[in-house]
Amino acid sequence: MTERTPARTVSRRRVIALAATALAGTAALAACSSPAAPAAQPTTAPAQSASSAASQPTASQPTAAPAQAAAGNSTEAVTLYWDTFRGIGTPWPQHMIDRYVKLYPNRKIVLRPIPVPTSQQEAYPKMYAMYAAGTLGDNIAFDPSHWEFYRAVPQGILRPLDDYVSQDKLDLTQWYKPFMDMQSFKGKLWGLPSWGWSGYDGLHFNDLMLQEAGITLPDFESADWTMDKVREIVVKLFKKTGNQVDHYGIDLGLAAIGVTTIARAYNYDIISDDGKKALLTDAKNQSAMQWIWNLCQQDKVVSLPGSYQGANTALFASGKVACIHGGSLSVFQIDQAIKDPKLAKLKSVLFPKRSDGKHPSQLRGGTWNVNSKSKHPYEAWQFINILSDHEGILLFNTEGGNGALTRPDVMTDKFFTANANFKPFVEDLLTAIPAIVPANARGTEYENTFAQSFAEFYLGKSSYKDALAKAQDAVQHVLDEPMT
Repeated sequence: MTERTPARTVSRRRVIALAATALAGTAALAACSSPAAPAAQPTTAPAQSASSAASQPTASQPTAAPAQAAAGNSTEAVTLYWDTFRGIGTPWPQHMIDRYVKLYPNRKIVLRPIPVPTSQQEAYPKMYAMYAAGTLGDNIAFDPSHWEFYRAVPQGILRPLDDYVSQDKLDLTQWYKPFMDMQSFKGKLWGLPSWGWSGYDGLHFNDLMLQEAGITLPDFESADWTMDKVREIVVKLFKKTGNQVDHYGIDLGLAAIGVTTIARAYNYDIISDDGKKALLTDAKNQSAMQWIWNLCQQDKVVSLPGSYQGANTALFASGKVACIHGGSLSVFQIDQAIKDPKLAKLKSVLFPKRSDGKHPSQLRGGTWNVNSKSKHPYEAWQFINILSDHEGILLFNTEGGNGALTRPDVMTDKFFTANANFKPFVEDLLTAIPAIVPANARGTEYENTFAQSFAEFYLGKSSYKDALAKAQDAVQHVLDEPMT
C-alpha cells in the first residue's frame, strides 16, 4: 500500500493455496510481505562460535546484553547495517536513512534487503543464521505477531532498551498502548512499534453487488448484524449461470488469523488462553466451525483454492467476488486494486459484535530492534527512534507499503480520515483482543500447521468431524512440542 498496497503483496489466497498443497505458509503475514531483494552482505559484527549456527537457536531464559554506559551523541564515524524485508522496493527506507544522516552527518547506514520470495517468514531462519555467524546487522525486526520475537528474546539476539528509554526520557505514550505493550517480554522492553492493526476484523463488500441484489446491510453496531445475517447475505450475493460462477459470495480468511476472528465472533478461540491447547473440536467452538463448513461445503459460495488465480483483491476489483474477509489493511489494498468503478465499489464493515460488546479481532503488530551484538547500540537505538516517530510511521504507511496504525498522531492524517471505509476500524485499535502466543513459542510452526491441516476441513476432503479432528490433532502436536 502507499499504505494502500505493498510493492508486491503475497495474498492470503496464495497462502491458502500453498496450505492446500501442503506447503508451508502463514496467511497472517500476507499484507506485510515485501518484494524479493538481493542477498544481504556480511557485517562487521563480532563472530559467533560455529557450533551456535543453528537456524533456530534454543534457550529458555533471556540473555542480557552487556551493560552500556550512559551514551551521548558521538562524533566518531559510525556505520550501521540495517537488515530488513520491510518497505523494500519503495522510497521509504532511503527516506529514513536520509533523515538519520541529516541529523548525524558523521554516520552511515547500509541497507541490506533480506529476500523473501514467498512470505516474510522466510526471513527469520536467515536472520538466526546470520546472528549465529556474527553477520546480522545493527537494526533488525523480530516481530511479536510473527511469533519470532518470543524466540529471539530468549536467544539473547535483541538488546533491551529500558536504559536508553530512561536516559533519553522517551515518552512511550506517543504510541497506542496495546502496540507498546507488545514490545515488552520477560520484564524488559526490546523494541519500538513498527506496523500494527487489529487483524481480520472486517468484511469488505462490493457495494454495487449489494445494490444489484437489493440488499441493505444492517448497521454493524446493531443487534441486527449477526453471523447468521452475514451468511444469509453472502449466500444471496453468490451468482452462477449454468456451471459458470459469475461471482462468489465471499472470500474467507481460512488460515489462523481469519479463523481466530470467526471463533471469537462466537465468544471463543482456536487456542486456549495459556497457549497450550488447541480448541478446534471443543464443544464451544462448533458454532463457529459449522458456520465455516456451511458456507464452504453446504452453501458452496466461498472462493476456495483452485477456483481462481491471483490475489483476492484482484478478484474483488474485477467483480468476481462480492465480499472479502479482511481488515483495515484490506481497505487500502482493495482501493488500490479497483481500476474500473463500474465493476466494484467498496463498503467496509466490522464483524458482528460479541456478547461482551466487542467486535471480534486479533491484535497484530511489529517491532524495530537493536542487535545485542551491535558495536554501536546507542546509535542503532537512535535510528529506530526515527523509524518509529510520527514521520517515520506516517511514511511507513503512505509510501512504505505497510499498515502502521500504531500512533494516534498519524491517524488524524487525511490519508486515513479521507477514507470513509477506514473509519469502522479505528475503534478496534484500542479494543482489539490480543493474540494468544503459543506457550512453547512455536508460533510459526503453529500457524503453518494450522494452515495446512485446516485446509482439509474447508475443502471438504473428508467429513466435518474427521477433518476437524485431524486439524485438532496436528495443531495440538505442535503445541505439545518443547520450547525452542
